Amino acid sequence: MAVGGAIWAFSQGAMTITAEDYAEDVIEMTDVISERFIIEMVSYSKPRAPTETLGPGEGNENVFYLINPLVIAGSEAIYFSEDPQPQGVGYKIDYAIGKITFDQAPTAGTITANYKHAVNPLRVWIFNYGTVDIEVKVQVKDVICPVAEDVWIEIPSKGMVQFPDITSDPIWGEELNVRAYT
Repeated sequence: MAVGGAIWAFSQGAMTITAEDYAEDVIEMTDVISERFIIEMVSYSKPRAPTETLGPGEGNENVFYLINPLVIAGSEAIYFSEDPQPQGVGYKIDYAIGKITFDQAPTAGTITANYKHAVNPLRVWIFNYGTVDIEVKVQVKDVICPVAEDVWIEIPSKGMVQFPDITSDPIWGEELNVRAYT
């Protein structure tokens, strides 16, 4: 009985110390967990179709650059002196940078282009209303921003940051899930 009582007293004392340590750790953790943020705003504009003059067709240049990159593939219409040219015939476009390369330098007056491009790729603003600076990434579909694994966007306490534009396939009219994580 004495041995049983001694074991009980020992285990009771050890449990009390463990419970007190646990309670202190939980209280300390609630002070540390001050990381709070909210996705404040998300914006996206429909692609628009500007018409722009590329230059004169004087027969000495076959590469032209559109003012706006991120051209939506197949949305272009090329004109020589207001005459529409067959789409994709006699030229190639690097849609990402808006570079048009003609097979032969055009000689037919003013060259214009009409095309759609993503004016405002998806933009996300996050507000940190917590008491500590945080580092955040945003995910939309399968696109994570910033892309680099070891790069995060720092948001100071009580600060708001606009993430770099998130470029994805055209998403107008789709339901989106924007996920932010630290």
